[in-house]
Amino acid sequence: MNNQQEEEYMNSLHPSRSVLELIYYIMTVICVIGIVSIIFQLL
Repeated sequence: MNNQQEEEYMNSLHPSRSVLELIYYIMTVICVIGIVSIIFQLL
């Protein structure tokens, strides 16, 4: 019974969701760095 509950808990965590959040975070950081570098080039 405990093993089945643990499997359900692990499945409910959705590891793919955390990976997507990490990808979105990295993309946001890259976009911000790109915008800042463009602004400094224009200055």
